[in-house]
Amino acid sequence: MSGGDPQAPSTPRGEAALVALARDGSDTAFEAIVARYTPQLRRRCRTLLPAHDVDDALQLTLIRALVALRAGAEVVSLGPWLHRIARNVALTELARERAGAHPLSDACEDYRHSDELERRADVRAALAAVATLPARQRAVLARAASGESHASIARDFGVSEVALRQLLRRARVSLRARVSGA
Repeated sequence: MSGGDPQAPSTPRGEAALVALARDGSDTAFEAIVARYTPQLRRRCRTLLPAHDVDDALQLTLIRALVALRAGAEVVSLGPWLHRIARNVALTELARERAGAHPLSDACEDYRHSDELERRADVRAALAAVATLPARQRAVLARAASGESHASIARDFGVSEVALRQLLRRARVSLRARVSGA
């Protein structure tokens, strides 16, 4: 494959093309990203988490990446960006496990018992629901999902952290309602 081929993710130019296509809604481009980075991201999660949490963390990492891309996140270097999301997901899970909660296990329980087609349909429904959110809610949700701090997001949007948490809550409630109503 040539360096300009958007399906050639091994080159920086190919990765940039895949990111642009995925951001514009191409499932094929995102599937190429997933195929390329899943082994690396699984290894990354495995270094930080117990074996029983690795697949859930990987799935959450990919969902957060897709949501962020579809919300227009700027990605300078795809690999490090994905690894940062995976690291943040893993560290959040570790902190919650220490506190006695198991959000990855709880959040992904339904996915463990469904087949691959149902999972894909659920992800597509969630992405479609995200697309129907107002632009501001979609933007803060994507940035929060990518692991950015609430303080940083609030500062960029010119609101207090309390107002940001309210905006995130409204976005999540709207998203749950849209997904459960789908």
